Amino acid sequence: MAAISIIVPCHNVAAYLPKCLDSLINQTFRDIDIVTINNASTDDSLVILKKYAARDSRIKVLDTEIAGLSHARNIGLDNSDSEYVMFCDSDDWYSLEMCEIMYEAVTKSGADVACCHAFLEDDEGLSPEEKRVRHDNEYYCQKMTGKHKLNSKLILKTNVMVWNKIWRRDLLKKHGLRFPEIKIHEDDCFWYMYTLNAKTIYYVNRQLYHYLLRPNSIMSRLTDKNNPQNKIKLEIAENVLDFAMRRQPVPWSIKKLVLEIFLDETRKTVPFLSETELREYCESLNRRIAEKLQVPCRFVPMCGTITNLYTGHTEMELLWKQIQLKAHYIANRLTGKKISDRLRFKIEENTARMEYTKKLRG
Repeated sequence: MAAISIIVPCHNVAAYLPKCLDSLINQTFRDIDIVTINNASTDDSLVILKKYAARDSRIKVLDTEIAGLSHARNIGLDNSDSEYVMFCDSDDWYSLEMCEIMYEAVTKSGADVACCHAFLEDDEGLSPEEKRVRHDNEYYCQKMTGKHKLNSKLILKTNVMVWNKIWRRDLLKKHGLRFPEIKIHEDDCFWYMYTLNAKTIYYVNRQLYHYLLRPNSIMSRLTDKNNPQNKIKLEIAENVLDFAMRRQPVPWSIKKLVLEIFLDETRKTVPFLSETELREYCESLNRRIAEKLQVPCRFVPMCGTITNLYTGHTEMELLWKQIQLKAHYIANRLTGKKISDRLRFKIEENTARMEYTKKLRG
């Protein structure tokens, strides 16, 4: 049994696959196996995989006629048994020391997951507009370093990609964690479901993964506001909700985290919804979450976004927060500092939460 299994789904990537595989077989950390899944390719991907497998016995080649990234990754999980799991997209590649550094980080720290930074690599043909929209170095190179306890703030702030992390197999098995069969944003689901049961994370302050930004990829199409797939954030959050409900009774800490995940994911959907769709979306959320989590949540449109009026806080806690926000507002006025839209929104949001909490009590 290898220390690390690297799972590599492959779908029509013949032009990129050799560079990816070369980066894996030449890792400085040798105790790995490489589980590749030919995912209904119609090009020479399978031929290339078999050629590399003949050269390196650590490469396992699996073949499926069922298309889908989630399906391929799940096959990889089912056909590997290492202590730790990593992922690599077949058009990307690892720095040669990535496995060594990630394995050392997670084993020495005892963390439940370790996360590194990524290089953003531009493919030929990537338009200037795509470069502008998709280059988010702050998202892929976060400021944290070292070991931290996972809390809702870190879970929502950390990038959700599965390929820049090393995962513990025992946690995956214990909680039956798999990728949901959805077409996009499967990484979001996997990250949230894993962190519902993880306690710590180690941030590696190194750029070790090379993420290729190329035209006509799934992620490039998400920059199109007319793409209907941009509206499936509710489906992502519902997968997380259903996963959380496996634990009975569900503690308030998990319920609160699920509500925060819903809020974070649905806010990303706002630019793709009409006003009517937004109202219907909120009502749907309120019904589904109230039925399943059994909390009196109240998602409402506010100031061009979505907020949840129910937080579980008492009236006194909300009143104290309102005093702090108003003090901040007054201090800015007295010093001539501009009152930001964010501060105005927080005051309005907290006022609405106070009114809703009073209504619940009454």
